Amino acid sequence: MTIREMTMEAKTPDVSFNGHRLRMLRTDKRLNQVQLAKILDVAPGTVRDWERERFSPTVAMVCKIAEALECKIGDLFTDTRS
Repeated sequence: MTIREMTMEAKTPDVSFNGHRLRMLRTDKRLNQVQLAKILDVAPGTVRDWERERFSPTVAMVCKIAEALECKIGDLFTDTRS
């Protein structure tokens, strides 16, 4: 294996943020996007973008989301290993 291959392999995450799960957990708590955004002190569009997987929240924000939704951090991710 070349150094480049090892570097590329090291950068590939085994998990990715799952916006669909965020939406399911949010709706299970009977929260709309505006309510969750207010709890997290972010714009409602930010929650929408996370749920659509336009971008992912920071690690710190994932911790806040898990706390707000009373779930495990891992519940917000999908295992991407093949």
